Amino acid sequence: MFISATYGAFSNCTSLVSVTIGNNVTRIGDYAFYRCTSLTNITIPDSVTSIGWSAFEETAWLNNQPNGVVYAGKMAYSYKGTMGNTNIILLDGTKRIGDYAFENCTSLTSVTIPNSVTSIGKGAFHYCTSLDSIIIPNSITSIGISAFENCTKLISVTIPNSVTSIGVMAFYRCTSLTSVTFEGTISSSNFDSSFPGDLQEKYFAETGGIGTYTRSSGGTVWTKQP
Repeated sequence: MFISATYGAFSNCTSLVSVTIGNNVTRIGDYAFYRCTSLTNITIPDSVTSIGWSAFEETAWLNNQPNGVVYAGKMAYSYKGTMGNTNIILLDGTKRIGDYAFENCTSLTSVTIPNSVTSIGKGAFHYCTSLDSIIIPNSITSIGISAFENCTKLISVTIPNSVTSIGVMAFYRCTSLTSVTFEGTISSSNFDSSFPGDLQEKYFAETGGIGTYTRSSGGTVWTKQP
């Protein structure tokens, strides 16, 4: 069965047992297979770059996954069960961190992302309120909308020169974030209201660009360091 899975496309198809996503499909929409209670086998190609909210919730496939990080193809899709370990090490070969993959994992303190990962999905670490350490590898090209929003203990972040796009509110309400280092150049069309305070304005100022910017905790004014 080859499909293009849009919003709720197959939700509540309770007799559906197996799905093979076509190689031309790039996105599986929100609730695409929601409550497909008999769905046990899913094949997802590398072409899929985004899996929407609750796409596989209440399926036999998800129920049968062991607790911990759940992978859909080569994408880190979600975290199942109660998080006992506050550090997550993603598998080598993982290509993407899915939308909302670790949202509300409030015990998560650090994540190890392998160099195989190319994108961090929207809301991927939203409300990870204990996350205080993140190293974004030089393989990442895009950071999604609200990816780290409300990570209130995150202190510093380095944006590698591989990143070409940072989503709206990606680091919004990161109240402890006091240091951001940009190792490359990002165009204004791919960087909009991504950080708290006036960091965007300072980055695009004549004296801005590549470098490290700091602020006081919870402050709104950023200063580029010499």
